[in-house]
Amino acid sequence: MTIAFNTFSGGVSTGVTSKTLAHTCSGSNRVLIVGVVGNQNPDDFITGATYNGVAMTLLETINPGNGSDRYGYLFYLSNPALGTNDIVVSASASSLISIQAVSYTGCLQDVADAHNQSSSATSATTYNSSLTTVADNCWVVSMVACTGVGAYSAGADTAYRGANYNAILDSNDLVTPAGSRTLNYVKANAGSWRALMVSLAPAQEPKGKNFAQII
Repeated sequence: MTIAFNTFSGGVSTGVTSKTLAHTCSGSNRVLIVGVVGNQNPDDFITGATYNGVAMTLLETINPGNGSDRYGYLFYLSNPALGTNDIVVSASASSLISIQAVSYTGCLQDVADAHNQSSSATSATTYNSSLTTVADNCWVVSMVACTGVGAYSAGADTAYRGANYNAILDSNDLVTPAGSRTLNYVKANAGSWRALMVSLAPAQEPKGKNFAQII
């Protein structure tokens, strides 16, 4: 089964302990990815994310470590509920909470194929990060955040899905054979970068009956 982009949604609030964002999932073999940006150091203690009341799995947290960049979080949920439902991200202290969410169809209904994180303190308008997939025919998805103002866009071999403080981009194609896949990011103004990546494996096609089974 082939993976396909489904829908994107995003929003940001400041000085809150929770942020709610409506997101619509449709199709079959769905996966929902949520990228969150919170406060600068100290950590704003993001406590979790839910969709339609179901807890999402936290795959990665990135600590900028320099006291000026914001923390990033990557959440994952297999088989999210159909229709329009609320994503709710909670924090234990008043915070900026920026949510960018993206859903896909045709995905394996299991744990994420692979995930990682990377960062660069060097100020630049471009950045790239790579992930090595495990299964054949995966898609690679990334939540990126760059300090400073300016619009995000996609570099070579990368698709832009939407942004605010953080952005969601993906490979928009199959990684075959399995191996390293690089995504490329662009921002209008230079800043330091953080990237949280995940690969999505394709759903397995149902096995057909052979002739002996039929007769």
